Amino acid sequence: MRKTSVYLTDDEAEGLRRVAARDGRPQAELIREGVRMVISEIEAQPRSFRSLGAGRGGGGKAAGWTSEVEVSFNWYGDRGRCDAVAFHPGTRTLLIVEAKTRLGDVQDLLGRLDVKVRLGHQIARPLGWPEPAHVIPCLVIAEGRTARRIVASHAALFARFTHRGRAARRWLADPDSEEVPGGLLVFESLPDSHRVSAKRVIRKARPSNAQQA
Repeated sequence: MRKTSVYLTDDEAEGLRRVAARDGRPQAELIREGVRMVISEIEAQPRSFRSLGAGRGGGGKAAGWTSEVEVSFNWYGDRGRCDAVAFHPGTRTLLIVEAKTRLGDVQDLLGRLDVKVRLGHQIARPLGWPEPAHVIPCLVIAEGRTARRIVASHAALFARFTHRGRAARRWLADPDSEEVPGGLLVFESLPDSHRVSAKRVIRKARPSNAQQA
């Protein structure tokens, strides 16, 4: 068991005291029970990548894309997990989605994403999807001046992401096999958690709802 500190408002502290006195239980026990309840409730919820479809493993569809979330792979020593992947049958395009609430080591981030793109064919195969003709990285970054500044200061590293903001959303809404992006980059309002909603990228792909990158 690990010792920690919890700061409560006066009302919360008084309510905790009353419940503990009424039930004859230690306040610490009630706090631990509350934490367990919150954790169980959150972990029971499907991870929603709304723009690519609905829910964990739900095969959600939007704008002609079929999607899966939290897809693991292990190919001759290269192993990891994709936040989401999506397949567009009409253009046989596989999208590898990486969602970041904050940017740390940019080179490490893009290096890992490159590995996933390189293994796109192996990632798609267990999902029962046809052999992709194109594998495209899609980077979803939490909106913010710091994130935009980091991207701008590493322009050479992000150069492959040829379609950004409205251009990326327009392409997602109507993929064109004759104009295949080197990569998609979209800034989104994301919760401050890794349980982000990358699926909103395709669901909000209509130009009228687009945000300027």
